[in-house]
Amino acid sequence: MRASAARWPDRSAFNVLAADCVEADDFYIGTRAQGARGRGTEQQPMLAAVDRAPAGRGSCVIRCAEDCSGGSWRQFGHDHLCHASRIRADAWSGITAGLSSFRGLEQKEYDSSDGDASLPMVHRVISNFKAYVEGAFHGLSKKHLQSYADSYSWRYSHRSSSDACMELLHEMCLMHVPLSGIAATATVQPKLPASLPKPFTVQGA
Repeated sequence: MRASAARWPDRSAFNVLAADCVEADDFYIGTRAQGARGRGTEQQPMLAAVDRAPAGRGSCVIRCAEDCSGGSWRQFGHDHLCHASRIRADAWSGITAGLSSFRGLEQKEYDSSDGDASLPMVHRVISNFKAYVEGAFHGLSKKHLQSYADSYSWRYSHRSSSDACMELLHEMCLMHVPLSGIAATATVQPKLPASLPKPFTVQGA
């Protein structure tokens, strides 16, 4: 799984969640620094958002970030959120500052007993993503973490499809080599000789 996910192309960079309701939150991946917790740790910060389509399927986006500040959330909102959506989030000041231009932003202090304030969709996705990746993270370079996030997001967004072609498409994407990678490893092709031999012909044909 590690090798294939590391080859996953950066697909979620173009994924915009456009459903009516979106839940957003941040979290951390990796080993926690001694004595540090939450948004002040040295773990890898991640930003996540999940929507729910009318048919109940929905999509998700998970992105690596430098931090959970307003600047990171502003870029995340620009890339992946729709201004027409209702965006549910906790009361973190970074979200307040970063998504201030989204009129549908609804922030509440986290409350597990409140269905709206507990953010069940995005927390379920975060929990499942951590289980998906943390078993391998101790030997996984941070430069490959976004590839794992993209792979998980694609699988989540297509989980309702029973068509075998979706799994085939996933495997094909894993084997995809970006053109930049091909160019970087390509060798100079030998030139053809100035005169090529005449093609062989069958007598009497």
